[in-house]
Amino acid sequence: MTILAFVYGPLVLGGYLLVGLLGWSRVTVRDHTVPQVVGGSVLGAAAAFLAYAVIARLVVLAVGLLRCDRSRQGGVRRLQGGRRCGEGGRTAHGP
Repeated sequence: MTILAFVYGPLVLGGYLLVGLLGWSRVTVRDHTVPQVVGGSVLGAAAAFLAYAVIARLVVLAVGLLRCDRSRQGGVRRLQGGRRCGEGGRTAHGP
C-alpha cells in the first residue's frame, strides 16, 4: 500500500483501512501477535519502498540512455545536456 500511496496519492489511502482490518483479523484469530503484525507491516513497507527506489533509478538510467542524441558531434554521441552517452553523474564542468 505504501508504494501505491506514493505513486497515486490520496486515491488509495482507503487501502490502509483494509490493511489495518487484515492485521486486526490475523490477531483476532490468533494466527499472529500484535508485534508480528506491526513488524510485518513495517518490513513489507520498507521492502516495497526499496524495490520502488531501485526500479525508479533503473528506469531513469534507461530513459537517459534512450535520449542520446543520435547525431555525431565530433565523432561522439552526446546527450541533450552536452554529456557523452553513457556518462553519468557530475563532471568537473558541472552537472
